[in-house]
Amino acid sequence: VQASGAPAQVGVASAQRSPHACLRGDHPRCSGMGQRCSIPGASTASVANGKPMLQGDSCMQCRPQELRLGCPPSVDEQEASYQRVLEQGIDGSGAVRWLNDKEISSQETTHVENMMVPQGGVYIGQVRGDGQPHGIGTQKWPDGTVYSGAWLSGAAHGRGKLSKSDGSGYEGQWCEGRKHGLGSEWLVDQSEYSGEFADGQKHGSGSFKWHSGTSYTGDFCEDALHGEGAFEWDDGRRYRGQWVQSRMHGQGRFEWPDAKAFEGKYESDKKHGPGVFTWADGSKCVGIWLFGKQHGLGTHINERGVTRKGRWHGGSLEQWLESPPALAQPLPRDSEPVCEEPDIIGNKLVVAHA
Repeated sequence: VQASGAPAQVGVASAQRSPHACLRGDHPRCSGMGQRCSIPGASTASVANGKPMLQGDSCMQCRPQELRLGCPPSVDEQEASYQRVLEQGIDGSGAVRWLNDKEISSQETTHVENMMVPQGGVYIGQVRGDGQPHGIGTQKWPDGTVYSGAWLSGAAHGRGKLSKSDGSGYEGQWCEGRKHGLGSEWLVDQSEYSGEFADGQKHGSGSFKWHSGTSYTGDFCEDALHGEGAFEWDDGRRYRGQWVQSRMHGQGRFEWPDAKAFEGKYESDKKHGPGVFTWADGSKCVGIWLFGKQHGLGTHINERGVTRKGRWHGGSLEQWLESPPALAQPLPRDSEPVCEEPDIIGNKLVVAHA
């Protein structure tokens, strides 16, 4: 947030600094977040249909999602206009340098009331000799947006709260006018996020909750669900495991409200690779899944532990490879119950059949 215009970033942008100084933690006052995102035991080996396929023991560089969590384009555009203001100095030049702690403590400040700033804003609080907000102060914009908190050389820096007229806002740590560190953000659609930010994005550990009651708690990378995390739908379904770019991807466990569960490998939101599907009575199928369906050789184990090998094709039992053991119970009506697993696209849950 900066003392001028409208805020998407609250603060100062030095002409010499890298635009990702906070993300890298280059400045001593910026926390060292923004580390390379990784999935344990996973690396990009190939790409299918534009989505990464993982294998091996490396890590994967993440990229921003096309759709941000809970942020419609109109909100992003408004945020961007504020950000430009908040990164620049009060004169709009952006030519403000960082000060070290000794310089900050030695600077004299005065208190001003209703100081006009570019684009119609009004500032109340501490300023240094050149008129830059420096210390504690509040800036109000004509559209009703208000930032109150710490300032450094004309930029929001430290702890502060940004409130917008549409009901959205953010409270937490700032660095050079960007959300950076621990904070809480609430959006127009009443969804909320609490956790770590880096360079203005959700990045690190956090928790996101939608208005419907659906929630995610775990790792984020550049606003995407990425790493280890637990997702709970409002209908009682749960997934805990690995994520890549807001998709279930890697090792995970999916549970249904009726006590069914699948544990194994996922790829792009579908069961894909070795896994175990368990029914409520304790019976299970152990085998390989291909694009969400059991496929190839597998073993059915009934609730008493009696096993029988078979071959599956596209989710259906093709044939048994062993004679039924004495007193064996029949396989459940479906080799795998019909189930649904939703894709995660931005802030929308789109159901796709597994």
